[in-house]
Amino acid sequence: MPIALDLPRPAGGRHRPGPARLFPVLFLLVSAAVACTQGGNDSLRVVPDPSGFAGRWLASETRTQNGCGFVGPFCVAFSCPVLLEVVDAGDRVLIKIFDRTLTGRVNGGVITFADTVTSFDDGTCKVTCQTTWTGTRNESGVSGGWILTLSPAGVCDPMYPCENRGTFTWTPCPAETCSAMICLMDQAWPGTSSR
Repeated sequence: MPIALDLPRPAGGRHRPGPARLFPVLFLLVSAAVACTQGGNDSLRVVPDPSGFAGRWLASETRTQNGCGFVGPFCVAFSCPVLLEVVDAGDRVLIKIFDRTLTGRVNGGVITFADTVTSFDDGTCKVTCQTTWTGTRNESGVSGGWILTLSPAGVCDPMYPCENRGTFTWTPCPAETCSAMICLMDQAWPGTSSR
């Protein structure tokens, strides 16, 4: 809100207010700025930079270490190229894949996100599946690595805990030229090298 001040001018000369006369003006300006900020004025909020990862992607994975073998249908696993979508959401990103929406972070051009689910629970043994992806943007899309860990609780098979590792790539997948594919489950068994 503009503030009009009518300060008297000395006769025949320029007005040069001293520090004592400027203090009330500065006080009013600072008070107005503080009141505007505390009032929740959305126009003063800092808008985060775009992540650089937003959009539709076709994601593929390759397994390079296979300590767990078959991990079941509940862990997020790409047994064929799958469609995913990344949406900027303030200081984080949302990754929409299958029936899930995962939360990720982007820091210095690196995206990191994870998924944790119960892979198995028979009342005696409970196995938790956690997959973490970390990737960087490049000219052709996104590339990086993933780690899948199966962690036991209770009386479980001695094979747990175990870990699979691998790499992934995302290529741009515009809506007009790209459609979703159906991947039923991870078909990789012990001794295989693909995922």
